[in-house]
Formats: sequence, C-alpha cells, structure tokens
Amino acid sequence: MSEALETGRLYPVADIVAEEEHAGARGRHTAHEAGGAEAPWLFGFLDRVFFAALGAVQGAATGWANPSWARASASRELTTAVEAVMSRTIDVIGPDATLDEAASRMRERDCGALPVVDARFGRRVIGMVTDRDVGMAAGLRGVARGELRVDEIMTRDVVACRGEETVSDAHRLMREHRIRRLPVVDREGGLVGVIALADLVHHALRAPAEDQPAEASAVLETLGAICRPDPPA
Repeated sequence: MSEALETGRLYPVADIVAEEEHAGARGRHTAHEAGGAEAPWLFGFLDRVFFAALGAVQGAATGWANPSWARASASRELTTAVEAVMSRTIDVIGPDATLDEAASRMRERDCGALPVVDARFGRRVIGMVTDRDVGMAAGLRGVARGELRVDEIMTRDVVACRGEETVSDAHRLMREHRIRRLPVVDREGGLVGVIALADLVHHALRAPAEDQPAEASAVLETLGAICRPDPPA
C-alpha cells in the first residue's frame, strides 16, 4: 500500500521534450548574439528556469495542474468498480493499541494509515489513524507514544465507500473530504478493502490508451483538491 505517486508518467513526454529542445535552441541563439564563451549553457539553463517558474505560476492560478487534455476529460464518468482497484490485503489495528504499536505496524507494512477495528464488533471500522495523527498527537500532548492509545486520537467519523461504487465515486469522496484513503465496506459495514490515491494512480497508468486522459485528469483533480490550502481564518 505504498503512497508513492508516479505522477511524472501522467504527462505527455513528447511535449516536455519538445519544450526543452525549444528552450535550449533559444538559449544557444541568445548566447551567440552575446558572444560569451560560457553563455550557451547559461542561457539554456535560464530558459528552463523560466519555463518551470511559468508552469508553477499557471498551476497555482488554476489550483491544480491543468493541461488542455485534462480539461477536456475532466467531466467524464469513470465506471470501473472500486472492488476492481482496491487493495484487498488490509492491515488493521485495535483501539486499545498504543501509538508506538501503530507506528511500528505502519513502518513494517509501509503504509500511512490503518483502519481501526474492534473485535467485539466483527470487521466493522470504528475509526482511522494515520501516521500524521500519531506524530502530531505525541508532540502536541508532550507525552511518549507508548502512553497514548489509538482510540484517544483516531478519527471516528469514518468516510467509507462500497465495492460496487465506481472510481468516480471514490474520487468525489476523496475531494469532498480531502483524504487520500477510503475503507471499502460491505452491506453490513464490514471491512473488505482499502482504496488509496496511490491505487487510483496505478489504475490510471494501467488503463487503455483511450481512457488514460480521463483517468489521469481525475487523479490530478483529486490531488489538487486534497492539497488545496485552507482559506485564511
């Protein structure tokens, strides 16, 4: 359940190469006019910095990376079922576990969040705890992680989805609640899987060529919504 995003593979490589070659050509032309011996690489470098800065400003202005191919695909409904994309190997933790135990399990399993399941209620999810929760709780309270229990800091209002819902439904929930992971539950509320933003990225990368623009656009929009800064108080 790695959270590493392969976002670089979502961009049209040919466009980037063409832009870099254009930037290098402009730098060589300008340097030739200047007559400096070291100017070619310098002006090429400055051109690349300019294009990078321009892209960052444009991205900030729209709120998320928003190339033309993404805008054209943003409204398309993605009908793949969540159960076809979710991770079925699930790591959980009990409410009585300490934050030390939660941190160790996340480190061992290479995951950033754990559903909290109380054995008295079967597989029903009663909370979610993240690595950020663990780190902030111990620091803000000024106590050791071994002195705090998971149920003292977990999120109790769990946002979940069902396996028969679609990838578009999962994206909408992540954007609305600005979260990266959703427990997937059955009709009785029992845990059957977890779908993370990383799973949606991998799904987009494996999609047929004709579906990749819409899948990539949805990932970018979701990432933008999750990372959007809160308005000033």
